[in-house]
Formats: sequence, C-alpha cells, structure tokens
Amino acid sequence: MTTLDEKQIEVEPTEAEVESAKHLPFREPLGVLSYPASQCKFEMKYAVSILGSRRSGWSKAHFEIVLKVLEYGLTTKDIGLIYSKGLDPHGENTLYCYADASLRIPRSWGCQICMLNGAAVLYKAKKQSKTAPSACHSEIMAYFEGTTYCLGLRNLLSELGMFQEAPTRVYQDNESAEKIINNRGSLGVTSRAMDLEILTSRNRVEDQLVSTKWKCTGDMLADLGTKALALNPFARLRDSMNGYLLVKAAYPNKSMPSCVYNGETSDLKNAQAMIMRFTYLSVDTIDDVALSSE
Repeated sequence: MTTLDEKQIEVEPTEAEVESAKHLPFREPLGVLSYPASQCKFEMKYAVSILGSRRSGWSKAHFEIVLKVLEYGLTTKDIGLIYSKGLDPHGENTLYCYADASLRIPRSWGCQICMLNGAAVLYKAKKQSKTAPSACHSEIMAYFEGTTYCLGLRNLLSELGMFQEAPTRVYQDNESAEKIINNRGSLGVTSRAMDLEILTSRNRVEDQLVSTKWKCTGDMLADLGTKALALNPFARLRDSMNGYLLVKAAYPNKSMPSCVYNGETSDLKNAQAMIMRFTYLSVDTIDDVALSSE
C-alpha cells in the first residue's frame, strides 16, 4: 500500500460514490485478510486496520486498494514468521520491543512489536484511545502500552522457564519522550496532562522491568504499523520483523522466497549490526582500512 493509497482511504466517499460501489464485495476480502494479518502476516495489519474504517461505506477507489492488499498477500504467501536459535543479537530467548506512534487528528496510530529469537511474537497496530496534543505525548502512550505488553510476556516466559534476568529493552524514536520517561524531575506545563502514562512508565523503568533505548526512525520496525512506507524500507523492516533477514544472512544457500529483502546484509554479522545499528568491521575490512590509512 502506497502513501497515495493511504491518503485515498482517509477521503470520505460521497453518497454517489457509495451508491455506485455498494455492489462491490468490500467487506468479504477485508474479512479474509484480517486473519493472516493477525496471525503471521503482521506487515499487512496496518493496511487492514485503516481499510476497516470504510466498512460502513466505500468507493471504487477503496475497493481497488483492498484488491491491491489481497494481491500482496497472495504474491508473498510464502513469507510468514521464522524464528531462529543463536542468531538474534539480543540473545536467545531475550524479549525486546519496538514502540512507535504517528500523530494524527483526531487520534494517533500506535504500534507495538514484541520480538523474541529474531521474529515478532506480538504485534499491535491500532488507533490510540485518547487524542494526543503532541507527537511526544503519542509516543509516550505507545511506549506505555508497549511496556504493558512486555510485562505480560515476561510473566508468560517465566512460567515457561525462560526468565528475563535483565530489563526488557523497549525501542522508540522520540528523544523527548525518552528523556521524560527517564527523568525523575517535575513535569513541564505541556507534559502534565500525560502524567499517568509517564509515572507508570517511570516506575517500570525504576523497578528494572523495562528500559528505554532510542532507535533512529529509519530502523524503527514499529513504523510498519503507523504509516505507509516506500518499497525499500518496507521490505527491510518487514524481514527484520519476521526473522527472514537474519536467517537469510546466516544461511545464504538456504532456499528463500524471491521477495525476501536482499540488501546490506551480505553476512550474518552485517545483518546483526544493522538490527542493533552498530558498526561492524571484519578482520579483512580492518586490514583494508589500516592499509589505506598508511
């Protein structure tokens, strides 16, 4: 789904457009798409969610977008979720999360993705329950909801014998939100309205249950659930979320669907470095750099 499609969905259809398109089976394919989007095709969840806002009345343009999403699901049916052992740079059975929000009127879109062993185990993308007066506010609401999901998964993992010894890392891309969550000082005038989310998030950080970590917008997986993306970042973030990027980098000879992302991940360590966003230099690369500097 393109940005133009996203804008088209937001346009309220006229009565004439609704009347001319009422014979088109809009709800049926949307219902078919909702199941895979909730189970294994998480990257489709945002498109299905915003299309659902037109279930009471749709135009031909809206129906064409549904067909486009259905076509994507059919052409990428071989891609789902793939978990791995020992490949995730966060560690084996280590839970971590991405939380992001996109400021909109009247309510922002929020997305939380909980990851384990290289792929998503929980994916939430929906409108936030309250109107946010600023991007920082909506990001803190998304962070708070992400920590709530993390606490539930931590309890579940502990019952399964996979105790989380360290605080669960929650990535977000708003520096102001990160500073407010980690600061024990008094709240400013513009941030007092969101004190409940802030204080609860602060308590969870102080209790060593979760921690905050800034992630640049280009590497924020939760962008998949807050806005329409261009092809290149979409494919990279999708395969970082579903685990295919790590497996393809670790096993280059393994048969993979042709639509799996194939850029800047020539080997496993480069793929892991891209996920963690740190610089990785192999021994050969270090030698080349040293020779070039002499």
